[in-house]
Amino acid sequence: MLMPDARAHGESGGELATYGIQEAEDLHRWVSWIYEHDPPQCVYGFGESYGAALILQSLAVEKRYCAAAVEVPFPPQRR
Repeated sequence: MLMPDARAHGESGGELATYGIQEAEDLHRWVSWIYEHDPPQCVYGFGESYGAALILQSLAVEKRYCAAAVEVPFPPQRR
């Protein structure tokens, strides 16, 4: 299981989150790393909030997911 932090979040490097511009390619590279180091039968993408938005954006460049589950890509604004 690979559970990385997005750029500029958690323990990851970087000082600037690009909100999908570079992160979709990051997800593609992480999936490639998984296939290179321990080839699985399936890779599943799961994300909540910002992570969900990144999973959705990565679908344009990462075609090897067997399935993706996203929850609340961006929460509704509260008044």
